[in-house]
Order: sequence, then structure tokens, then C-alpha cells
Amino acid sequence: MENFIKSDADIRLMRQKYSKEFFERFSQAFIFYEKGDWESALTMLEETRFFNMVEDGPSAALLRFMKTFSALGDEAPPDWRGYRTYFKV
Repeated sequence: MENFIKSDADIRLMRQKYSKEFFERFSQAFIFYEKGDWESALTMLEETRFFNMVEDGPSAALLRFMKTFSALGDEAPPDWRGYRTYFKV
């Protein structure tokens, strides 16, 4: 998947507006999120959310999801496994 993202012309064009700094910060925020360190993830995702002056969809989506577990979104659920599950209803 990584090779596809890096080589697909449309995806590369779409990602041009994002700096290396943005990708590094978002990547670190996601690592914190996966590990359950939501306090650190929250801080970094708030930074990346409007890093380019326009709301970043993935950052906003993670913040919304995190806030479903605590008012600030800074606490992972006790049974956090590093990923969210989807249930088909």
C-alpha cells in the first residue's frame, strides 16, 4: 500500500500541499494514538488539524473519535488495543 500511495500520480498530486513537517507530526500523533497515549496524540492532532489553514480531514476524524471516550478526548478506553473496531448493524 505504501508503494501505491507514493507512486500513484493522483495521490501524489493531492499530497503536494502537505509539507514533510506535517507528515512527520501526523505520523507521530498517530503513533501516540495507537499506543494509547491519547493526551500526546490530542495535542499533536490539534496542531495538524489546521496546519495548512484548512481543516485536515484525518486529524479531525481521529479527534472526533477520541472525544467519544472522554470529554477532552485525552483518555483511551481501558480496553484499547491500538485500533478501533467497526461493527455492522
